[in-house]
Amino acid sequence: MITFSERTQSEGRNGMMITTALDVHKTIWNDGKTVTLTPVTSKGHRGRCFIEIPVADIPQLIEELKAQIT
Repeated sequence: MITFSERTQSEGRNGMMITTALDVHKTIWNDGKTVTLTPVTSKGHRGRCFIEIPVADIPQLIEELKAQIT
């Protein structure tokens, strides 16, 4: 889990939520070929949304994130 240094927002099935962390775990259903990111709310609950990222594309995601902060 990645705990944020400040509160952010996420949008899920039930609307906007205050987000304080991001739960990261390998997806089991497809033999671990993806990683799932799920927001964690200010109440400590997992939000009603998620993003699946193929493991093979994680290096590209990291490069894009780095480009956004430089």
